[in-house]
Amino acid sequence: MTDETQEDARTAREASPAASDAPGEQTPPREDGATFSAEYVKSLREENKNRRIEARRLAREADALNARNHALMLKTAFLDEAVKAGVTHPEDAYRLADLSNAEIEQETDTVRGIGEAIESLRRTRPYLFRRPKPQPFGSEAALAGSAPNPLEAARDDAMKNPSIKNVARYQAELARAKQKSAR
Repeated sequence: MTDETQEDARTAREASPAASDAPGEQTPPREDGATFSAEYVKSLREENKNRRIEARRLAREADALNARNHALMLKTAFLDEAVKAGVTHPEDAYRLADLSNAEIEQETDTVRGIGEAIESLRRTRPYLFRRPKPQPFGSEAALAGSAPNPLEAARDDAMKNPSIKNVARYQAELARAKQKSAR
């Protein structure tokens, strides 16, 4: 297009009622390189401001969710290790434990430092841990080290392979253990 043709097209667009800037309407960018209307620029800035505010809000939400996830991962790892270590009241032990050195590896989501916290609790608060029952001298269990726990074995089998047979065996062992502890 020549300069005269471009100028004629511009004046025709400006003169037509569809091209006029009605209040509340946004003017799209012009093809001929002319500047944008003040209302259009103002609306773009307002939209940009709103999107920045929304992005900040979403970032705060993400940070809060990450912090909650971090705390839950630490608590879950601690409770799991505490039960394995023989803690009688894992929730109480969690509240008393110093987890300041515990950390989570980002790549593998592995929690480190829980064992040290549990050992510290074992030294400072031994009442939180089960004491091993003394075995009578000369008993098979004392001679063999310790007898395998059928409840733990059934639970491990049910967790590794949750078939109906393994789950039923675990439930039966659990019921036996409850009856035995009620006596």
